[in-house]
Amino acid sequence: MCCVGDIEESLQDPVQYSIHTLREMQILGMDPKKEDWSTWTVSPQAEEMKKKVQTFNPSLADYFKEIWK
Repeated sequence: MCCVGDIEESLQDPVQYSIHTLREMQILGMDPKKEDWSTWTVSPQAEEMKKKVQTFNPSLADYFKEIWK
């Protein structure tokens, strides 16, 4: 499964683009434990990213809590 999203956003604001991609993954019901996070430009596992996801959407943060352990 592939999520393309807004290419301009990925270049202008990679953090926001990553958050939107995480949201799309949640909507599609993708398993966060099966993703290869090492290929991401912005690490969703970073503490800073965790805080931004929590601020953006608390239910999204809950969905990805397993990768932040």
